[in-house]
Amino acid sequence: MYDASDLETGRKRLEFLRQCASLPPVPPRQKNPTVVLVNRPFADGRSILGLDDVYDRLQRLLPSHVQLTLHLPRGGVGLHDQAAAFDKASVLVIPHGAATANFAFLPLDAVVLDVHALHKKHEHDKGIIRSLPMPPYNVTIQS
Repeated sequence: MYDASDLETGRKRLEFLRQCASLPPVPPRQKNPTVVLVNRPFADGRSILGLDDVYDRLQRLLPSHVQLTLHLPRGGVGLHDQAAAFDKASVLVIPHGAATANFAFLPLDAVVLDVHALHKKHEHDKGIIRSLPMPPYNVTIQS
């Protein structure tokens, strides 16, 4: 179990990381929710296919006070740019991978949807994979 000194040490490390990225030591409270969709180039092998369609549908269906952004990190993106994108996310949708190291920059009450690739799943998941529709997937968003 963690004790108070462990929590204090963790808090100080988080503040230090945020300051290194030129962010305030404590994440600010969000007035309006922000959904951030993160994607990588298809060539990286771990991109979310059809995310542009999900973005378009969300843009039409979300209430006007919910901000929707698409973050496309590319080579040469600095720490501040990555941290700033994560800092404003109330809801983060991200392909599993190295970018999840930026979770330290999320607001404390953020929700994360970490998307994993299906092609490397274990043997016991093959039935689930076979039950999925063949591409192109029909994504439905309930409002």
